[in-house]
Amino acid sequence: MELHNGQLFWPTTLKNRKEDFDKKYDAVIIGGGMSGALCAYSLVQEGLNVAIIEKRTLAAGSSSANTGLLQFSNDVMLHDLMEQMGEEKAVRFYSLCLEAVENLEQVAKNLPDSPEFIRRKSIYYASTSRHVPKLKKEFQTLHEHGFPVEYWSRKEMKDRLPFSKPGALITHGDAEVNPYKFVNGIFDYLKEGKQTTIFENLEATGIEEHSTGVNIQTPDGIIQATHLIHATGYETPPLNKKIGSDINRSYAIATEPIGDLSQWDDRALI
Repeated sequence: MELHNGQLFWPTTLKNRKEDFDKKYDAVIIGGGMSGALCAYSLVQEGLNVAIIEKRTLAAGSSSANTGLLQFSNDVMLHDLMEQMGEEKAVRFYSLCLEAVENLEQVAKNLPDSPEFIRRKSIYYASTSRHVPKLKKEFQTLHEHGFPVEYWSRKEMKDRLPFSKPGALITHGDAEVNPYKFVNGIFDYLKEGKQTTIFENLEATGIEEHSTGVNIQTPDGIIQATHLIHATGYETPPLNKKIGSDINRSYAIATEPIGDLSQWDDRALI
């Protein structure tokens, strides 16, 4: 149920602290979602003083609708990606994605509250027999380049799952996470270190670049930074208002808890 719509007045009456505007930051990140949180975490690890500007509340945008699936395989299969950008670059990209899941696990271990990071394998199945040759080709490609992958036949699927399909790729090294807890946990961790200032309910309305950095204009005043990073997700950043975008819809659903998942092999991601 939506309790209100439009722009609320009361949140605009509580201004951010003046001293937070008086200093110059090494980096300002516009966007307090998953990308902004991870970017801030990485910069703080390098000793930088960082500010986050979020026009809503932390993780209130697309991060709140994130499925929480962390998988190194991408929308474009490796063998297709190799045709698009060459073997070396494509394999490097997949390797970095696999490495990223490892890095995310280390971040999760550092957080004050568990973000429910759990290692899982993934099942990528063929909807029809027509898809089997493509899956087998992808299996061979992943296997040849050292990625942790298996191929299951229809019988192997039937033996391990409550359903069966003509065939499936099984990748290892993936994970699931609670994205809302993860993002907020990162910001809680960063606030403890005193190197991060967070401005919630504050919109960046303009950007002015100059020889020594950038000024970010907001309704509460100007924030100065040496560097500026846009991590606005599906929002349009101030510098790109003229570019525009075309956003389609995707859907994520959640069921009531299932009492018995014993038939679901390792509760694999599908």
